[in-house]
Amino acid sequence: MVRQIRYEHHREQASRRCEVTWRCPNLVWAQDGSEYRHHISFEKVHIQNLQDLCSRYKFVPLATEYMPCGEEIAGHLAYHFSKFGPPLFFKRDNAGNYNHLAVESVLEEAMVIPINNPVNRARYNGAIEHSQGEFKGYIRKWEQKAKTSAELSLLIETASHDLNHQSRRSLAGRNACQAYFGDRRLRYNKRRRKEVYDWIRDLAVEISERSGKRVIDPCAWRVVARKWMEKNDLIIIRKSGKVLPHSS
Repeated sequence: MVRQIRYEHHREQASRRCEVTWRCPNLVWAQDGSEYRHHISFEKVHIQNLQDLCSRYKFVPLATEYMPCGEEIAGHLAYHFSKFGPPLFFKRDNAGNYNHLAVESVLEEAMVIPINNPVNRARYNGAIEHSQGEFKGYIRKWEQKAKTSAELSLLIETASHDLNHQSRRSLAGRNACQAYFGDRRLRYNKRRRKEVYDWIRDLAVEISERSGKRVIDPCAWRVVARKWMEKNDLIIIRKSGKVLPHSS
């Protein structure tokens, strides 16, 4: 009975869920952290996974034996911004190291617009959550070859390479590497980026003030950012394909 009720509950949730299709690589990157404990040595490694949401391309993650501080997160982002070109948006959670002053400085310098997840709503950043599962599944399969945390960190780097070269049904049979480097990536100069930022900020301020708030409401910021992407045909939002059966 519990299984049946849980199944019906999940179907009802799925029927209300929306699916987002990102139409251009380098539009949005997302980052999230997780921990993995080696099942043999019991050593723990922290994985900072960074991914392009359109192509599913996984950049080489930051893997450390300890929780990285804000300066390390900032350095990791700055390296990838300089190597691949910065995205227009950066999705992150509300952890202190992701919202550190050093990270804000890197985003401001590259003119990347941050979007913070709603509190306690992991599904908002579901693509990166799914990516974490892919990493852990790969590591679990090969972890017997890693004897130390240093070797485990190298295995994590190998995982990003191998996962980027697996064909994906969501990419019409292509792999993430082909989708990221083969498609036309979004490239906005700083003037264009400022125009986008100003448009989002001004409308978010107006919405927040109408709600009686003196500072920008994070929810208003997310809604306006989504509106801009829809307005410019950079994302498609549709209801999940899973529907509830018609009642008799």
